[in-house]
Amino acid sequence: MTTAPSPRPSSPQASCRRGAFPPRDEVHHGEPPDPAQPLCPQGRRRRRPEGRTQKAGRGMARTRAARLRTLEAVRRPAQRDGHGAALEQLHRMGRDTPHGAQDPGLPLGRVRPHLSHQRQRLPHDDVRGDQRAVSILPIYLSEADVADLLDARGAIDVLDRAFRATAAGETVNRPRTRIPLGQSTYNLMSAGWASEGVVGAKVYTVSAQGAPMHMFLHAADGSGLLAVLAAGRISGLRTGGVSGLSARYLANDGNGPIGVIGAGFQAAAQVRGIVAATGADRVNVFSPSSERREAFARQMSDELGIDVVPVGSPAEACSGARVIVTITNSPTPVLDAADVPPGSHLVAAGNNTWMNTEVPPELLGRAATVVVDDVDQARLECGELMRAADRGLISWDRVRTLADVVSGVVPGRTAADDITVFEWQGIALADLAVAHHLYKAAKDKGRGTPLE
Repeated sequence: MTTAPSPRPSSPQASCRRGAFPPRDEVHHGEPPDPAQPLCPQGRRRRRPEGRTQKAGRGMARTRAARLRTLEAVRRPAQRDGHGAALEQLHRMGRDTPHGAQDPGLPLGRVRPHLSHQRQRLPHDDVRGDQRAVSILPIYLSEADVADLLDARGAIDVLDRAFRATAAGETVNRPRTRIPLGQSTYNLMSAGWASEGVVGAKVYTVSAQGAPMHMFLHAADGSGLLAVLAAGRISGLRTGGVSGLSARYLANDGNGPIGVIGAGFQAAAQVRGIVAATGADRVNVFSPSSERREAFARQMSDELGIDVVPVGSPAEACSGARVIVTITNSPTPVLDAADVPPGSHLVAAGNNTWMNTEVPPELLGRAATVVVDDVDQARLECGELMRAADRGLISWDRVRTLADVVSGVVPGRTAADDITVFEWQGIALADLAVAHHLYKAAKDKGRGTPLE
């Protein structure tokens, strides 16, 4: 009696499901695959055709038994002496260690990170089993966390180190990307710090509703997300901190006041940073709104314990000032070039678009030294420098970077009567440096909310 042939699978996919093709981890454990054998649609080698049904079943049973022996071998040492031997065996297999456990291949106290979505598998382990992926969870830092972990003086020191690293070629900064969306604009800023092993991006949407910001930190080795941070305070710390850093290296010594034009929340960050850097004990503030400048003066006097005085004109704010800061969104100059006295350091911090000109281009022509945070970004965003260069008042070859000044590659102030100008657009590297410091401080102090 002739035995009817077995029905052919209806499709290659069905063939793979019915056992004609072995699962991914069950092929040729003892020998390399035969290149002459065809591949199933999922990329696995087809079993040899002879005795297919019966031998494939025995082979899969043997493979499952070997797999169980492997798992049992790893579990036994874990039961005997905690995680130590099992982790050592996992390390030899080239796998990551479970969350919170010490990797024998790393220095004491270091945990090997890996992608939060990556499944952790032992050799020949079936993902349908009970071996679950474990990862080092990223954390979320709120605005309150940021406020508790870093102040203006500490931010200046963090930024000083970051700009020195930039001069040494250890960082990468990308100019801001803007995506117009009708009534709003989406902004993306990214940077990396190779020697610190971190990359990150700040994202925010500017609209009539405001500009809520968040910072995302990733490990530079590709092992995953480290943290998500609310970035409103971070932006204030880095903006005021970089302005203070410029004053540390470019302002004259002495006790002259700070002149501030603008009385918004960013102006408060500027005052905190520059006072922390210079030790100034008086601030003259001007705003076209008398109510706003008076409220600002009361707030900052109470916060900093210094004299913050509302004044009636930009010229009065600049009179005798050692450091002058403009921090507005004005499309036209908010002061005259003649208002800026010899020997002062001007921080133009409000404008970061080619459409606006917050300070007069003539002033840049008068300045002995013009410094920017990043030349590439200034060429895209610094409206007053673009106009000064177009009119022949300044050459881009004269423009220096803050990184070169901080590191001593180029001199900052060369004479007491020089006018120095810092054009501050706002770069991602400064956000990254502050955010990474906050992340490390949070890990040390047990702050932050784990993200599942």
